[in-house]
Amino acid sequence: MSSETPNNDSVARVAADAPRGGRRRRILVVAAVVLVAQLIVPATYYVGESGADERFAWRMFSNRRAETCKVQAAEERVTDPVGRKRPLRLSKLIHRAWIHGLTRRRPDIVDRFFTWRCEDPEIRTILLSRRCRSATGEPLPIDVIEHRCQEAP
Repeated sequence: MSSETPNNDSVARVAADAPRGGRRRRILVVAAVVLVAQLIVPATYYVGESGADERFAWRMFSNRRAETCKVQAAEERVTDPVGRKRPLRLSKLIHRAWIHGLTRRRPDIVDRFFTWRCEDPEIRTILLSRRCRSATGEPLPIDVIEHRCQEAP
């Protein structure tokens, strides 16, 4: 008999070592909870509000990944009587990874960027705009988000 083929003694030992009763039930419950969590967490990104968050998407089928976009930001200051929007040089303000997140319109990064800029009491409004082209090179509609900072009472 080869050493790879289990004999009756080794099978009996494994069966004797297997958990029984309540311990076996707890192991099965924990395994089921872990399995369900591994299915539910990625599913929340598919049924969520934002189509911009593709962390669990099959990116090879994603039209959004095939887009090429550029993002620009501008802000209106309280001290500007005309209400002009002053362009921001994002590359001087934030890291490239954050610019990439703004370009992909990742909600967590966009929200954090607005929160950070609104910490300056001089800023009234922030404008974030994306200009994108589809995979075929066609220009897509300009995507604009305007955020008003909380004004002091």
